[in-house]
Amino acid sequence: MAQNLSDIYIGLDVIIHEDVEVGKSCSVGSFVKISQGSKIGKQTSIRASTIIDDRATIGSNCVIGSYCYVGKNVQLPNKTNMSNFSHVYAFSNKDDPQLLSLIEEYPENSRCVTLGDTTVVFISFERLVDPVR
Repeated sequence: MAQNLSDIYIGLDVIIHEDVEVGKSCSVGSFVKISQGSKIGKQTSIRASTIIDDRATIGSNCVIGSYCYVGKNVQLPNKTNMSNFSHVYAFSNKDDPQLLSLIEEYPENSRCVTLGDTTVVFISFERLVDPVR
């Protein structure tokens, strides 16, 4: 059964897979992609050109900035605010080559947190992008 999206703002050229759950009073900006199995809490704003990957969970009352990436299986709690150009990844193996590569490539812009068996990496690219003048 398809979800009723009547109380959700959806911008232009948005892709929302069928099995995605979107809470009430959310807004989804233009050119956003929300992949299979993802869940978005109520009153959450996902700004333009952001990708929410498979099985990601975003809590209620969150703001996900423009040009962000929320990786597979990432779980963001209620009231999370991600600045523009931020990426967040979750890894179940702390020796995963992709995890090690991210930390090595962006040492000043990355932060790691281990939660149980999962390592979460947050990378902010906002400082790497020159402002438009």
